[in-house]
Amino acid sequence: MKDILENRKQKFPIILPDLSEVQRISFCWFLTEGLSEELTNCPSILNKRSGIELIIYGQEYKIYYPSFAILNALKKKGNYNLRVYVLMSLKKNETVKNGSVQSEDFSPKERVFFGEIPLMTEKGTFIFNGCERVIVSQIIRSPGIYYKRIQKEKKVFYEGTIISKHGSWLTFELEYNLIWVKFDKQYKIPINWFLVGFSLEEHEIYQTVQNYEFLRKSVKSLNSVIYDKMFHKATFGSYNKSMLMSVFRIRELINERLLNKSLYDLGEVGRIKLNKKLGISLPLNIRILTSLDILKAIDKLIHISSYNEKLDDIDNLENRRVRSVGELLQLQVRVALNRLRKKITTDEKLTPDMFRVKKTKKGTTDKKSRDIKIKTNNKGKANQSFEEEIPLEETLMPNDLVNAKVLTSVIREFFGLSPLSQYFDEINALAQLTHKRRISSLGPGGLNSEHVSFAARDIHPTQYGRLCPIETPEGQKAGLIASLATHAKINNYGFITTPFFRVYKGKVLRELGPIYLTAEQETIYKVASGDVLLTKDEFFQTTSVPVRFYNEFIIVDSVSVDFIAVSPIQIIAIGASLIPFLEHDDANRALMGSNMQ
Repeated sequence: MKDILENRKQKFPIILPDLSEVQRISFCWFLTEGLSEELTNCPSILNKRSGIELIIYGQEYKIYYPSFAILNALKKKGNYNLRVYVLMSLKKNETVKNGSVQSEDFSPKERVFFGEIPLMTEKGTFIFNGCERVIVSQIIRSPGIYYKRIQKEKKVFYEGTIISKHGSWLTFELEYNLIWVKFDKQYKIPINWFLVGFSLEEHEIYQTVQNYEFLRKSVKSLNSVIYDKMFHKATFGSYNKSMLMSVFRIRELINERLLNKSLYDLGEVGRIKLNKKLGISLPLNIRILTSLDILKAIDKLIHISSYNEKLDDIDNLENRRVRSVGELLQLQVRVALNRLRKKITTDEKLTPDMFRVKKTKKGTTDKKSRDIKIKTNNKGKANQSFEEEIPLEETLMPNDLVNAKVLTSVIREFFGLSPLSQYFDEINALAQLTHKRRISSLGPGGLNSEHVSFAARDIHPTQYGRLCPIETPEGQKAGLIASLATHAKINNYGFITTPFFRVYKGKVLRELGPIYLTAEQETIYKVASGDVLLTKDEFFQTTSVPVRFYNEFIIVDSVSVDFIAVSPIQIIAIGASLIPFLEHDDANRALMGSNMQ
């Protein structure tokens, strides 16, 4: 028995990672990259009426740390905030007034106080109104394209939805042989009108789409359906006129919702997912939808419906990503910039004459100098000195347009009212750690706890080593709030990864260190669990080993194993891992135990 225990100690050195780094890494990313990324996405704001444009130098920002200690903020029930200063300038565009051309003009650059953002403490918490708060990470659908099969009253139809990081969701619906396009589940547009609205020629479609014949028949059927439904009593001339008007409206909608960079953004993850799913290789900096994306998405939808291909599982962790503190704060900066844009573009008080105002300044303005003059000179001379006027030119500065309250109020609203901003659970050290590693499916952009299917709450095979299958609340939020597993980390794209040791010809290569895999990467490998018995030379003791392969449990030869889990407690969260003999407990009792620690 002693030998087995010693052997186990050698074989499984459980070195846990930094358990609260999830919060800190994300906030550091926000300060170094996230904030500048959002500012550079909004390089200028133009007021068309006056021709005055605010130029924002997104990379040129400064952060000033609070001058007082954390304890002072807690004692005085204040905020522990950073002050953000951004370099800005104003430009007056060339305008024509009373027949004369007024040339371009620039104001000097100046650092403008942009607003206050709470600073994270070393613990990974924020101090807001004298209380410690934590921003819980949110798990949402990853941007990309997802296909599903819907059955309604003996009708079967297929749907392909393109989800963006910011902006409209675009859905392609295939019903029998008719294809429709939906914007945000509002506008239902026939595919032919949509393709014309995208300015696509027939030869382009023919070259790109493999199932061209199906699409052509669908367009023909749609034309007859539209003609029967909408223009049954109309003449052919009025039908053409109405159709032309519809196409113009659709083109306007496409330019407004899909091709506008400020309103539509697939994000880097969205572009990677689209490229992979549709078999295209567009550069990652193309963040809007192209005609190639649209045609390939339609082609794939036809292919899936014709050949009954594999559909996407939205509960799979390869299709879900985590938005941590940094990204949630970046969203608030985006909201603040949109409010600022709206305020400046609709400001009616701004006029071209305001840019440079000529003012006259009296010769003596300083009180002290006035007093000296009155004492030394007689009254008449003093009055003369006041009447002397100096011509002065005043330039409108960015400080006059930008109000720091915009960002500060958005951040305050987020920290005070968002369901993801919560009072820090300070009962004990374990409660604190668990709270910082919590992951919620609720909140803005997430699920609604009242209308969630059982499938969304259920444990998915891809959660192995990523989300704890035990630690979740009881009641209405069961399965919607989870905890990160002990060794899980979140990668740069927001996907949860878990570590494994490489196995080569039946030998575990610990010296190479752990390799972190996402759910998508892990599926294609044969992965053994962490409690499989090994010899002193790190070989498997038995020739047949139980493994997971494509989310199924199978038994393979030890030589075929690709990876082995780092630790037996890798699959559960910190709270559950501290329960002795957890494997003997009923799952419901273990859940209660892990929530009561």
